[in-house]
Amino acid sequence: NQILKRACCCLDPFPKTPHPVGIYLFLIGCLFAAITLATATPDSGYDLPLRFFGAPVVINAVKDVTPLNWRQGFLQGTLPQLPLTTLNSVISVCCLAHSLYPEKRIPSLVEAHRTDAVVTRREVSVSVGLMNLLLCPLGSMPNCHGAGGLAGEHRFGA
Repeated sequence: NQILKRACCCLDPFPKTPHPVGIYLFLIGCLFAAITLATATPDSGYDLPLRFFGAPVVINAVKDVTPLNWRQGFLQGTLPQLPLTTLNSVISVCCLAHSLYPEKRIPSLVEAHRTDAVVTRREVSVSVGLMNLLLCPLGSMPNCHGAGGLAGEHRFGA
């Protein structure tokens, strides 16, 4: 009975903890995407690089980019994003980890009164930078860890 309740937590109308609505929305989106992909025809107007049983799965997104596109992307996308990324995905992640996980603080950093004693700003910056350098040329949107993601992971038991 408990296994069924855990597997089908959406069937419990009065849960002890709130429902993970984000997971439900993600699954509904996956269902809609699968239906759309399954019913798409070659003349439906979708320019999808993904096919179920054929190639290609990933198309290099940088193949037709001109210098003007690079300039425009840098001025309109990269520069405005830097302060937000620095604050939300580096500084606030370090501060939130510092306050959520006091048992994991590095003693030498605590003695220096630093608020990044669990994970350092350098470690988070390198992680975000490598993630974006590796994934963006493959067509990914820029990614960051974000304090909201860390708070959600902590809330659901990480």
